[in-house]
Amino acid sequence: MRPLWVVLGGLCVALAHPAATARGDRALVVVSFDGFRPDYLGRGLTPVLDGLRAEGSRAAYMHNVFPTKTFPNHHSIATGLYPESHGVLGNSVYDVARDRRIGYGPQLYSNPGVTPIWTLNQMAGGGRHSGVMMWPGGEFSYNGVLPTFRQPYDLQVGWESRVDTVVGWLVHPSTPANLVMLYFEEPDRRAHAFGPDSPEVRYHIQKLDNITRYLRQKLAAHNLMDRVNVVQLSDHGMEAVTLARIINITDFVSTSQFKMIDTSPVIQLFPVKACNPSALVDVCRLTEVIRRRTQEWSSCGVLLWKKLEYFEKTHKPATFTTIFPHQNIRPWGYRQSN
Repeated sequence: MRPLWVVLGGLCVALAHPAATARGDRALVVVSFDGFRPDYLGRGLTPVLDGLRAEGSRAAYMHNVFPTKTFPNHHSIATGLYPESHGVLGNSVYDVARDRRIGYGPQLYSNPGVTPIWTLNQMAGGGRHSGVMMWPGGEFSYNGVLPTFRQPYDLQVGWESRVDTVVGWLVHPSTPANLVMLYFEEPDRRAHAFGPDSPEVRYHIQKLDNITRYLRQKLAAHNLMDRVNVVQLSDHGMEAVTLARIINITDFVSTSQFKMIDTSPVIQLFPVKACNPSALVDVCRLTEVIRRRTQEWSSCGVLLWKKLEYFEKTHKPATFTTIFPHQNIRPWGYRQSN
């Protein structure tokens, strides 16, 4: 029986017929296209994905978590938790106690009590094995457990090679994977460089459609179509930014007075010295500029939040968000040393 394919906005789900394998197992493959907006479908660039949508059904969108960045959103997909619970608060964070930036690595993902789905799958036993292909955070140990199969992030690994490898995990003779997480860095990578509506992004949208066709072909070639469920999704979308909508923070805040951590849409400002009068003046100037711009851009969804307000609003989408210090409230991106 043919599998049922369902497309949910930027999310595409393939539900295979529940036929059992010789071992009585079925498998799940979760595929992420980083930064794939739902409106990239239906533009004449994605005949395979559009065909899957026509065979089943789709929803208009899916909600990402805030901040709209790769690492927090992928870990929310993997854990079912908001960033303030799973601890991956940004693509990089600031360790106040040790005065250091923490970027991608085991320290960013080392949060007691948080276990991603691939680790839970392996811990369940019963011959279950996980494979993680370049999924953010996938090569690190959780509860002392590593996935049976793992490939760290490496742009030198070609797309077809990634598919070939994960299909090999699914049909491994002794430890076949029943859960695979597969990551593709596009169109996010090109959209940051050239804009979400650029020719470069359109080209890579077509490549993603082609790799979807290749994945289906490889599953069919290995007689896996009736036992493998495939979920295709994205972590967030992306908006084009014009010069008129940009605030250059360095025009108002001295880089000698602040540490600037991470990048848009959320940048974290930490005064180099506490209670520094010069830094306070800089923050007041920047606050006033953004307040004026907020009134000008009210139709664009621009919001200005103080930190005390911020924690009550983080689950609501916004185009731009700026956070300012408030006494005795830890800033977004703050991480206490272990």
